[in-house]
Amino acid sequence: MSNLSAIASDIANWGGWAHLKLVLPAAGPQGSIFGLAEYLAALALFLVILTTSDYRYRYRLSLTRINLQSAGFWTTAFIGASLLSVDVWFANGMPVPKLLSNAVNLKAALGAVFLALLLRVFYVAVFSPPVFNRYNAKRFFWVHYHLIHEGNAEKLMVVAEELRRSVTRIVGTASKLRRDTPENEVSDEAKFAYNFLLLMGDSRFCRLVVDKVPSLALILFAEFQKYPGVNLPVFQFARNVGREFVTNTSSAYYQEDSGYYSGLLGYDQPVTRTVFGSYHFIEQCAARGASPLEINLEGRLGVVDSWDSQR
Repeated sequence: MSNLSAIASDIANWGGWAHLKLVLPAAGPQGSIFGLAEYLAALALFLVILTTSDYRYRYRLSLTRINLQSAGFWTTAFIGASLLSVDVWFANGMPVPKLLSNAVNLKAALGAVFLALLLRVFYVAVFSPPVFNRYNAKRFFWVHYHLIHEGNAEKLMVVAEELRRSVTRIVGTASKLRRDTPENEVSDEAKFAYNFLLLMGDSRFCRLVVDKVPSLALILFAEFQKYPGVNLPVFQFARNVGREFVTNTSSAYYQEDSGYYSGLLGYDQPVTRTVFGSYHFIEQCAARGASPLEINLEGRLGVVDSWDSQR
């Protein structure tokens, strides 16, 4: 009993209680380093920049582990409400805890939080775009699921360009998902990566990749061929991309006919070597469903002539 009394006495005599004592607000200087008007002006400018800027930046912000859009909304709402409360409370001279008795310090703290939010958004959108990892795997997959299903060409072009930073990690992670691996030992990251490879087999996405961002297809095919013994779900993507390279006579494939006409690309032939040049990979895709060479040219006489000349 004496021990409890001693503990209660220590708590009651704790010096920190003095900072929570209600006092009248301290008289502050005229003006404010971060008032409600400045906050609303900065927030409005930030929203205008965010909504009128390239979709690429909003896309990057949507891929973070924490939804920055929701977090940003609630943070800015809290800051705005707090600034309004501080102005009203101190203007009326109502008592506040001694620790919070200086309006300038309170507004400076709220301004620091707002600045930290802006810097975080700027850092993610410009300097360090998110890539596929174990922390954002679920969000990464579902954001792309909706974008690819929507089929907006402008957005998909941004997606194709941005995915080049993540495909190495996606393919490598998906390769860890084996048939003989117990279900309870398979990570969610590997499951989402595996399904992401299936997602990229969408014909509209493959058509856009070949037409606008062929480098993504080359990176993916190079990564696929690093795992010859792994059953990756890539034949859909391989078939659709191979078909588009052949049927689209403006594709990069038709610029590789010879170095005499096409310069360095004609000598190097990246599409020919990477997409159509691996016999083992083509046979592997064919055994699992379809290969890049399984192309339906029915009703495309001009394409047939071009394909015959390429062969």
